[in-house]
Amino acid sequence: MGETLNDKNESKQNHITMQNRKTLEVTGVDNVDSFDETVVVLLIGNSVLTIDGENLHIVKLNVDKGEVLIEGLISSLFYSDGEAKRESGVLSRIFKGR
Repeated sequence: MGETLNDKNESKQNHITMQNRKTLEVTGVDNVDSFDETVVVLLIGNSVLTIDGENLHIVKLNVDKGEVLIEGLISSLFYSDGEAKRESGVLSRIFKGR
């Protein structure tokens, strides 16, 4: 039988690796909701991961593999329930017409 989107989200693992508060590698990412130099918001399964900091830059983004690499001064990481934001991701809006 076919795999549903929920099955894929439940089976995808999320890993976070931070080095010296200057680089952050996140896996299991479904989408980038928003980003600027002070905040990056990632959609991961049914959750939202908010990264706060200074001079933040997404230096690697591979949506197919669910990988994001962020550089800058990372101040905080915060998980929250994110089902309501799932359809409003930046990449979803960019590719909506396709």
